[in-house]
Amino acid sequence: MYWIETPIHIIDFEGTLETGIIEYGIATLYQGQITQTYTRLCQAKQTITPYDTSRHGIKTIDTQASAPFEQDWPLFSELRMSGPFGAHHAITENGFIKNVWPYPKQVPDFSRVNQQHANWGPWVDTCCLYKNLFPGLKDYKLGSLIQKTNQQDALDQLAMKHCPKSRQAFHCALYDALASALLLNYLSTLEGCERITLPWILAKSSPSAKKQAAQVQQDLF
Repeated sequence: MYWIETPIHIIDFEGTLETGIIEYGIATLYQGQITQTYTRLCQAKQTITPYDTSRHGIKTIDTQASAPFEQDWPLFSELRMSGPFGAHHAITENGFIKNVWPYPKQVPDFSRVNQQHANWGPWVDTCCLYKNLFPGLKDYKLGSLIQKTNQQDALDQLAMKHCPKSRQAFHCALYDALASALLLNYLSTLEGCERITLPWILAKSSPSAKKQAAQVQQDLF
């Protein structure tokens, strides 16, 4: 299957291990379009430190009226059934979600045709993808890659449409998820990339050269 033919749910979490997930953003990319988004604040488990607030702009009081993240199991488990998850530096998001729910129910393993497993991954990782496909860049941070691919205006337009007014900047969960989705979609504009398979994208999302080589070999047969 070509990768653009499967919905990919790009996720960003804000929080720490101590506070838990205090905000999430999800942007679904399908056929080159953002087809749906989700975002909300989640009740903090502990007091949010001033340092963390300086990064993401969320105070403890902002989350007190919100339900805990754990209540959104139906949303995340159902999304994972329809397509793989993605993120920028996905090891962070994978760690966050596994800390709450170690395993989903049986879901498709999109790296292998007609296979299932109980795992939140494999993830599409835009950070690893850009490192593997565009080696030699000075910086692979989300904001730097958005600038490099000339997508700041497109990101700001999407943010105005989908993000809360006070959450339209980097380190806001849905804004970051939209940025990662734009970086992924940018690949489909490059010659030949629209016909790349989803397993290939997932392999290139891995920092492991061995996994990448195994997937390329698999795609040849």
